[in-house]
Amino acid sequence: MKHSGAALKGKGFNVKCAETEKDFIDGLESSDVAWVVSSDKEPTDELVDACVKFQRQGKGLALWADNQPYTATVNAILNNIAPEMVLSGKTPANKVLSASFHPRKGQFKRHIITSGISQLFEGITICYPSSVVEPFELLANSTDGNPCMMYADYTTNLPTEQGRMIVDCGFTKLYHNFDTAGTNRYIRNVCVWLLGLDHRLAIGAELQGPIPKPLAQKAHHTKDKKSRT
Repeated sequence: MKHSGAALKGKGFNVKCAETEKDFIDGLESSDVAWVVSSDKEPTDELVDACVKFQRQGKGLALWADNQPYTATVNAILNNIAPEMVLSGKTPANKVLSASFHPRKGQFKRHIITSGISQLFEGITICYPSSVVEPFELLANSTDGNPCMMYADYTTNLPTEQGRMIVDCGFTKLYHNFDTAGTNRYIRNVCVWLLGLDHRLAIGAELQGPIPKPLAQKAHHTKDKKSRT
């Protein structure tokens, strides 16, 4: 993970790596983006509740999984956000994805998250979701043809007061082939996008901290009114 931390620090992020669940939970209040790298053990209810609360306050959440059983932590969190989307499987991968406007097998979608990237390492051995459901949308398909990256944004029915999310099914990309197949740029794009600065500016929210519900609801009503005119 040292490659990821160095890349994000180079972009200006203040990176803190938590060694325990308590350290992670304690650090959420002062954070704008959180990464959860899944383990093979069920997380505590306290960790799950803290992650869900963090995202529902309007802060960005990145969920990194890998081949089963390294799906346990992420699945526990997803069960509170999109319970029909369960990660499982152990798909041989270890190949590079290419860019496309309409991703098929072995391709990722052209998006702000993948801006400036022509190829992206999918991971060594990865998992996949049972289905891709709202508020998530497909970002990439593995070279095996399964969804392997998903994102949730305000254009995919994510509530205005909540934070953006990304689910990546191959966390081995964070330390394997890091500098040769797009990952360096990808993780920096992910973190900038998860900040949601464009969304916060659009609804008049502060650039950091929770998004107040009354402000988000006002922005939602304004958007609905415009869509009806």
